[in-house]
Amino acid sequence: MVFASTLYGCDLFSKETDEQIWKRIQIALNQDTKHLPEDALSDISKLINRGSSFAERHEVLDALVMTGAFLLDENANWIDKSRARTVYNVIEKGKDDIAVEALVRNVLQAEHRLQILFLGIKLGIPGSEEKLVNALMSHGDKQMAEDYLNSGSSKLYDGGKQWAEANGYSILTGPGSTRAHWGRF
Repeated sequence: MVFASTLYGCDLFSKETDEQIWKRIQIALNQDTKHLPEDALSDISKLINRGSSFAERHEVLDALVMTGAFLLDENANWIDKSRARTVYNVIEKGKDDIAVEALVRNVLQAEHRLQILFLGIKLGIPGSEEKLVNALMSHGDKQMAEDYLNSGSSKLYDGGKQWAEANGYSILTGPGSTRAHWGRF
């Protein structure tokens, strides 16, 4: 006697090709790159799980970063935690170096620089600190430097300290608040 089993919700047995999934993602990207819909996030996650190069395309990572940034307010609070968790997890599943490139690329161009930096701090991608510090040095302000000083990352702390010294600020230690924590959702 032979038994057959079916796994539901598992992408391993999907007959859908990467190209078919990519076409759906392209439609979502053409509609609005700042707010990826849930189905597009799911499709991107499928491509990452498969190791598909489509998941590494600049437009995909840029849309993920911008979607994540738009889910943060100016105090680094998640506006929609459930949706933010999905975006956060999808970014974390991808390749770190590609995610860092997308963060830096968008920080240097975007009007929502602060939220993108918050996202970078919250993701806490190993090796991203130097690029985040470079963004502070070229586009930083006092509040951004304070966020780096209080992020929990020693490398961002050093960058915040360097920015403060270069811009005539003194660093005082005392009770305060931290808007974004290194590597914490």
